[in-house]
Amino acid sequence: MHEFFVQYWIEFVCGGFMCLFSYYFKKALKKVQEHTSKQVIIHEGVIALLYDRLFNTCKHYVGRGYIYVDELRNVENLYTAYYALGGNGTVTEIFKRLKALPIRYHEKKEVNNENS
Repeated sequence: MHEFFVQYWIEFVCGGFMCLFSYYFKKALKKVQEHTSKQVIIHEGVIALLYDRLFNTCKHYVGRGYIYVDELRNVENLYTAYYALGGNGTVTEIFKRLKALPIRYHEKKEVNNENS
């Protein structure tokens, strides 16, 4: 029996190594798959949040009938992110209506710095 182990020790060590490698590889693969599925869920959640924010914001400004420059920039940033993440074109129509609104500029309020 001792001669058997001496003669085949390399095969025994390699077999043990492969078993350990296979075990840890399966564990790592399972974690990667769980992480990937969570990323997909987060990605879809971000798209849904951006959609909701864009839809309600555009609806508000279109209903108001005008938009300020900084508001337009903010909505454009949201839309760019939404579109880059793969959001579909359902928001695009209302976004086009928003872009067609008259743009207003905030009036600067004078600051009274009286030092008495």
